[in-house]
Amino acid sequence: MLALDEPTFGQDRARAAELLSLLRDLREEGTTILVVTHDLQLVADYATHTVVLEDGRIRAAGPTAELFRSETLFEGAGLRLPALHRALPSALRGLRFEAAR
Repeated sequence: MLALDEPTFGQDRARAAELLSLLRDLREEGTTILVVTHDLQLVADYATHTVVLEDGRIRAAGPTAELFRSETLFEGAGLRLPALHRALPSALRGLRFEAAR
């Protein structure tokens, strides 16, 4: 298991992309990766499961795609969904679109 706190904070796009590629490779090899972050775009793009905390307590936990269907869930925890997710109807929120490698 690998735990990271805000791993892309302060990184330029190129370094962040390198790190995320490395993390994807580790995950594919079977490593469990725990990332603590406020970056919900990172969560939307890479996380399979999400835990939303509010005041140090678990507000919600589950598959990322399911949780991203509720904007109010994140707002209640002081977080904002990425712009594209806010613009989409709730039925489309949380769908994962994997980029071709």
